Formats: sequence, C-alpha cells, structure tokens
Amino acid sequence: SSASYTMSSVMGNHTIRATFLVKTFTVTATAGSNGTVAVSPQQQSYNCGTTVQVTATPSLGYKLSGWGGDTSGTANPLTVPMYKNRSISATFVIDHNLTVPAEFSTIQAAINFARPGDTVSVSAGTYSEQLSITSMNSLALVASGSVDQVTIKGVTISQSSSITVKGFDIDASGTGTNGITVTNSGTADTAIVFDAIVVKNSSSDGISILGPSGPVRLVNSRIYSNALNGVNMVYNAD
Repeated sequence: SSASYTMSSVMGNHTIRATFLVKTFTVTATAGSNGTVAVSPQQQSYNCGTTVQVTATPSLGYKLSGWGGDTSGTANPLTVPMYKNRSISATFVIDHNLTVPAEFSTIQAAINFARPGDTVSVSAGTYSEQLSITSMNSLALVASGSVDQVTIKGVTISQSSSITVKGFDIDASGTGTNGITVTNSGTADTAIVFDAIVVKNSSSDGISILGPSGPVRLVNSRIYSNALNGVNMVYNAD
C-alpha cells in the first residue's frame, strides 16, 4: 500500500526521508487424525517473498490424502510462497499397502499390524521367517519383483479367510515342519489362494491342509523336494 505526507506552509528547503519495512506473514499448519505436520523453518513470522516448507508425516499404515485450507494438492513436502498469511491443513487416509522393509522391519510385524483389505508387499531378499496368519480376513501377502526373489521359511494359516499368498520362494530347510500349513480356514466363498509360489525342502509335507477348511487354490506354482507329500489334505479339506 502507498502512504502520503502533506507539507503545509513550506518556507524553505526540506530534506525528507522515507523508511520501509518488509511485510511479514504467518503460517498456521494443522494435521488431521493419524499424522503430523512440520513447518521449516519454524518461525513466528516470515518475510514477504520467502518460501516455507510444510512436511506431512503419516502415522504407520496411513498416507497423505491431500492439503487443504488455502492450498491444495498432494505434494509432500509442500513449498509455500509467502505473500499472505497461510492456513494449511493435512488430511490422512488408510494406506492399504504395507511395505517390508520400508515401513516394517519384518514380514510378521506387517501381518500383525494388517487390517482387512490390506496388502503386505515384500521387497526382494531372504527373510528367515516362518509366518503365521491367524484369525484374519481379507489379506494379500505379495512378493515384489520378479519370480523367486523373496525367500521365506514357511507359512501357517489358521482360522482365516480370503487370504492370498503370491510370488514367494518357500524354502523350509531346517524348519522340521511343513512349508505351508492351512488349518480351519476359508469358506465356500472365501478361498485361500497360493499363486506363483515355490515350496521346497520340507522335512514333512510341502503343503498340508487340515480341515475342516474351505477351498484352497494353488495356481502357477511349483512344489518339489519335500520329504513326504507335495500336497497333503487331511480331514474334510476341499
């Protein structure tokens, strides 16, 4: 804005000096449930023409849905030019894709955290884990990358439904048990699905299905070098 000064009764020479101050503005950043926001640099006010960075950090199992207030979008972190006072909010939603080891250090930790409808995505590597999926509904356990790039020791599924295990190399060497055990799981409409897996080197069965269990589907998979049966179905298993 402009300012003026009126001189009256000018009778001689005058020296006039104008002093200017930089305008400053504020940032108010808030987070919804399941996350936090941080402003950098953290100051009470910011000079006009500078920029501020606002970073959203979701809680585990959540992701940034978008920014609100006087800005929009999903960029994170968000760079904000300061030419007015800013009020910024972050909204978070459930992230149904849980990643190992980026978010969870072990596959079992991700399984234990998982909610119905979640997918646990596992990056390439060898994981010395015998996994347990118990009393869960609607979970996908997926090996990322190309075939045979994620190795685990075994999987036990109990009292669960709508479970998919895809892309794993299950090497049961030294475990003294089955590569896969399915117990009392699945219904007529909620199958247990094993897709593109390898099951090998078990001192017992490759896959043991103990009933009563619903449909267990084995798709595009290889089962070999197991001491007893490749697939063993016992007591009213479909």
